[in-house]
Amino acid sequence: MRRHSSSVVPAYFDQILGDFDPARSSRAVHLGFWQNAQQPRESFDDFLLAQTRLNDWLLGELGAEDGDCILDVGCGLGATLESLNGSISSARLVGVNIDERQLQACRTLAAQRNNRLQWQLADACSLPFSDSSIDAVISVEAMFHFSSRKRFFSEVARVLKPGGQFVATDMIVSESLLQLPTPGFLVEAALQDGYGPWPDFWGKEADHTALAENAGLQSLWYRDISCETLPSYRFTTPSKIDWQNDSHDIATRSALTLRWLHENSYLSYVAMAYQKPS
Repeated sequence: MRRHSSSVVPAYFDQILGDFDPARSSRAVHLGFWQNAQQPRESFDDFLLAQTRLNDWLLGELGAEDGDCILDVGCGLGATLESLNGSISSARLVGVNIDERQLQACRTLAAQRNNRLQWQLADACSLPFSDSSIDAVISVEAMFHFSSRKRFFSEVARVLKPGGQFVATDMIVSESLLQLPTPGFLVEAALQDGYGPWPDFWGKEADHTALAENAGLQSLWYRDISCETLPSYRFTTPSKIDWQNDSHDIATRSALTLRWLHENSYLSYVAMAYQKPS
C-alpha cells in the first residue's frame, strides 16, 4: 500500500521498529560518518562504527557537560542520548519524537551516572519546554521531516539558555534537480513514499544560516559532509541493484531514489552548529 506523503512517521521506521531488539540492535538510525570515503567497506560493523563516529563527532561539538539539560529533537531510538548517558553525569537527557513507538524503544534504556532520562511525545515545531530552559540541543538526520525548518529554528532559539549550543544535520535537495528532463514530482513522489513526510522537499526553507540569524542564533560552523555519508548506502540499499525495473517495494524504491540523488550530487548532507548569544 502506498503511504501518503502527509503520514506523520516515515514508512522505513515500520521495518526498523519491527526488527528492533533492545538487547542486540543498534539504536542509531542515520547514515553515519566515514573518515575516508574510499576505504574498504566489507563488514556491517564498519557501518556501525561510522554511525558511532557521527554521534561522537556531533556530541563533541555540542560540548555537553555534567549537570546540563540536553534535548535531542527527533531522537529516534535513543542512540545519541544513550552515548551521553554513558559519558556525562547528573544530567537531564530529554528526547522528543512525534512517534510513540520510537519513544517506547527509547524507554528500554536505563539511566546511568545519576542521569535522568526523559522521553516525551512532542512536535519539533512546538516544543513543550520553557524559554531558556535547555543547555544544548541536538537533532541528527531528522530536520527534513519537520513541518517547518523556520519554526523549528525559532523553537530551538526560544528554549536554549543564553550561551547554549545547537548542533544538527540535515539533507537538502539541489536546485539542479529541477533542470533534469525527468519531472521533479516523480522523484519527489518516489522519495516521499518511503521517507516522507518531507514537507519542504525543494528546500524553500533550507538556508540554515539565514534561519539561524532570523531566530537570533550565531553560526559557529557549517559543513557539507555528503562525501563522508555516501558510503553508507552500501548497507542501506539492496546489494544487487536493478536500476531499470521497479521492485514494486516502497522501501526499496525510496532507498534507491535517495541513493541516486546523493550519488549524483542532487542531494547534500550538511552538518551545522549555532549558539544563542549570552
